[in-house]
Amino acid sequence: MRSLATGLLMGVVLLSGCTTAPPPDAFREHRDRMEYDGGVHVLTLWMPSWETGRDVPSGRASSGLAAQLLDEAWARFLAVRLCADAAKPDGELTRLLETARGRAMPVSDDLFALLKRTMETDLMAPGNGVFGTKRPRLFPASGTVMFPEDARAPDLRVVAAGQALDEMVGLLERAGSPHVLAEGPGLWRAGSVPPGKPGWLVRPFAGQAPVLLPAHRALAVRECDPGGEFPPTRCWVVAASAAEANAVAAALCKTEPGMVRGWIRTRTGVEARFEIPGETGALEIHETPGFSALFWSHE
Repeated sequence: MRSLATGLLMGVVLLSGCTTAPPPDAFREHRDRMEYDGGVHVLTLWMPSWETGRDVPSGRASSGLAAQLLDEAWARFLAVRLCADAAKPDGELTRLLETARGRAMPVSDDLFALLKRTMETDLMAPGNGVFGTKRPRLFPASGTVMFPEDARAPDLRVVAAGQALDEMVGLLERAGSPHVLAEGPGLWRAGSVPPGKPGWLVRPFAGQAPVLLPAHRALAVRECDPGGEFPPTRCWVVAASAAEANAVAAALCKTEPGMVRGWIRTRTGVEARFEIPGETGALEIHETPGFSALFWSHE
């Protein structure tokens, strides 16, 4: 059922459809933040000033459609993140793993969508993915899931972190407010670019120049653990969704560098950059052909 805020904004958009687009200076920026799982998440929304009500000094939209839409977006964020939290004894995923080994069990729409998305991103990323060789079976007609008897507990948090941002952007786009940027630690998901701006300005790594992220793209960056099995690396992944970008970036950090080089030459659906010290100590940079054309530095 469509919410009041969504319905009101869609009505405003329909009524204004016969007019010319408002000039860039008629838009106002609304920014809200939430801490979750030890990280800060930020949602930036640009709306025509005559739609949004007023702001309080903190910058939080406190009245009007902007405030209601931000609240609805955060509610979707929490719904997706919480259904992936296997650490909670009473969580849906925990209960599923206890009951769905060897038999099909019904699950919520959010968890079904998250399991399906994780299986899709496993096919894009290098390595064995989240499920390895013990993939669950999904039955869309009945909304049920069955895990193999010896399946390991899947960690859905990486994909859920991206899917939650995708869900927020999608909700706001469907509500008629497409100029939005959702971001979490090392992860950005862009909707449409605000009028008069060349892109969304984001800073992937501290101490480096920011870059302009184009519309309808997601960027995930990782600085891989230098104490891990492989040499210290830094990777960038650009994809159509934050779920895809985050899953591939996480997989790259766990993959032997030689396999990464081969994956970059044969990848499909994403663009990536991978930095790793070479045998001589010099930094090696490996990029997919279209990576540099997607976004550019902005001093």
